[in-house]
Amino acid sequence: MKFFDVQGNEVPKPPEKEVIWRVSSYVVLTDKNKLYMIKSDYNPADQYELPGGGVETWEGVQEGARREMLEETGLDVALDEAPCFFTESGFHESVNDEFWHTIRVYYRGSIKSVVTEDPVSPDETVLWRGWVDVDELTKENCQWASIEPIEKLFDTKIA
Repeated sequence: MKFFDVQGNEVPKPPEKEVIWRVSSYVVLTDKNKLYMIKSDYNPADQYELPGGGVETWEGVQEGARREMLEETGLDVALDEAPCFFTESGFHESVNDEFWHTIRVYYRGSIKSVVTEDPVSPDETVLWRGWVDVDELTKENCQWASIEPIEKLFDTKIA
């Protein structure tokens, strides 16, 4: 069996690894033409990315998005009832050396309150958080998984 990433490139699966289905959820906070984004040590390329991550087995997808947002940004958010976008990132090796097939779910949100100015995420260190003008995003400074939803939701093309 062959495995492919989101760009259609074949991804070799080590025979000793099982494919792990992973659901992850993300929050899209907007203010006119700006997005609330983070940079973290989880993404070694020092790129902007939408806040979010893996949904735990004990929580719902929307609950996971709110938890990830709080952990990574310190913000408590209200989310739209229905997701605004879905993507499938294809097969890829994770940073913790697992072989994932990831479904990403995106929710539009709004800030309810700032819970902490110094959030702590158990999985990563958030190096920066704040508002980014969508026109300033490029394929070099934006995480690959964030590009498609941003392009669709803002009806733009990231160059």
